[in-house]
Amino acid sequence: LMASDGQKYTIGFLSGPTYDTSWFHCINQEWLDALKLKTPTDVDGLTEVLRAFKTKDPNGNGKADEIPMVANMVLNDGYGVQNMLPLFGIPATTGGKWLYIDDNKQVQPIPTQKGFRECMEWLNMCYQEGLLDPEVISQDSNVVASKLKEGTAGFYTAWSIGTMGFDESCVLYVPNSEHTSICSQITTSKPSAAVTCTNENVEATMRWFDAMLEDETMWSMYYGEKDDIEYGGWSYGDDGMLHGISVSEAKKSAPRQHLNVVALLFMPKEYYNEHIYIADQLMRVERTGYCKQYREAGVLQKYSNQYFNLVRLTAEQVQKNTLLETDLNNAVKEFIASCIVEGVTDSKWNTFVSEIEKMGISDYAKMYQDGIDALDIQ
Repeated sequence: LMASDGQKYTIGFLSGPTYDTSWFHCINQEWLDALKLKTPTDVDGLTEVLRAFKTKDPNGNGKADEIPMVANMVLNDGYGVQNMLPLFGIPATTGGKWLYIDDNKQVQPIPTQKGFRECMEWLNMCYQEGLLDPEVISQDSNVVASKLKEGTAGFYTAWSIGTMGFDESCVLYVPNSEHTSICSQITTSKPSAAVTCTNENVEATMRWFDAMLEDETMWSMYYGEKDDIEYGGWSYGDDGMLHGISVSEAKKSAPRQHLNVVALLFMPKEYYNEHIYIADQLMRVERTGYCKQYREAGVLQKYSNQYFNLVRLTAEQVQKNTLLETDLNNAVKEFIASCIVEGVTDSKWNTFVSEIEKMGISDYAKMYQDGIDALDIQ
């Protein structure tokens, strides 16, 4: 429905605090101290540290059981090898579009960048030298997490360290390099509901929206019924904040008694923090501290890839993009796995770039470029 000012509006969906980035690089400080090594500042220094982790028995048990770098091939995962791309100036987003926005607000296709190839060559070198976990291609997130809890890893990426139960000898790794660009996050609202031009009761609809955005109605529709001990929902704590009600394992398979995200929910970060109690408070504190270090080091991406979510697309574009993104993800994942194990040659690289171009990645990037230009982000 077109408003009187010629604009079209939607009711937004916005939930919870957003961190500056979603995952972090971690390095084993105890191993560095044991080998009297300084924290590396760039990829070359990191490579030498990984070699020392492999050959100099940093855990001091007389066994070659250290894994210098642990990762997997789950590309929408905090442990995925794509998280090494920021060390080569590519702010890849977990589960993203294989596009990023550079410092000049230009949309760049990730798989065709020089830094992407350099990262693939580095990963292959690490794999061949035994610096990268030999099970990187086959292992899932659960296997990676178990290795991190056992304390056998020297370097990895994850959502957090201590609150995940990982070996606390590891600390945040903050590269001091002008070539680093870690993907940044911003708080954005996604379209959640709109009034169409066929609506014959606009005023009643808007009153309905307004009622749905009342706190307790919002919470019940999204989190579950108030004081529902059996199925889980929410209740007011002694602090006056909303507390989620945990559900026993036996009840987790029971039908959910609320509409979940098929509801309006709009709480900006400040409002959310004042009204909602998050059980993993320690993780929030840990992650917030990591983000602060990244900000101070100046390694966060200038323009977040989340701006892509604000680009307005037609139904036809969305359908076309869905198919393209699936094909791109499969092609890129296959190429990364092949590069890690077999390496990269000029012929192999040129063939891959040609295939990606034939898929339409340049037109795909141009479409989002037009959308970003229209947003006029600052």
